[in-house]
Amino acid sequence: MPLPSQPPAADRGPGTGDAKPPPADATQEAAATLVRIEQVLGDIRGRLDALDRERRYRSFSLALLAAAVLQALVVGFLLAALVDWLFYSDTVQAGAVLVKLGFAAVLQLAALTGFAVGRDA
Repeated sequence: MPLPSQPPAADRGPGTGDAKPPPADATQEAAATLVRIEQVLGDIRGRLDALDRERRYRSFSLALLAAAVLQALVVGFLLAALVDWLFYSDTVQAGAVLVKLGFAAVLQLAALTGFAVGRDA
C-alpha cells in the first residue's frame, strides 16, 4: 500500500518517485564548478570596470595643458590683430598686424604639436 504522502504508482509520471538523488561527490563537484565560474565572472567584471574607469578619466598630460595655453594665446593674438586692423588701421602700420598674425601662426603650430604629443596612441 502506498504511503499517504505519495500518489499511487499509476498516478506518478515517468521518472518520478523511485529516482535516486545524485551522488554527493557529483553535487560537490557541480558546486565547486559554479564557484569557479562565479570567480571568473567576478574577475571579468572587475577588469571591465577598470577599463571603463580608465576610458572615462584620462590621465593628466603636461603637453595637453601647454597646448591649451598656447591655443588661448593664439586666439588672443588673432583678436589683437583683428582689433588693430579694424579700429586702428590708419594709425597702426600693416607690419604690426602681420607680426601679430605671424606670432599667432607659430604658436598655433606649437599648440598643434602639443595636442599631437599629448594624445593617447
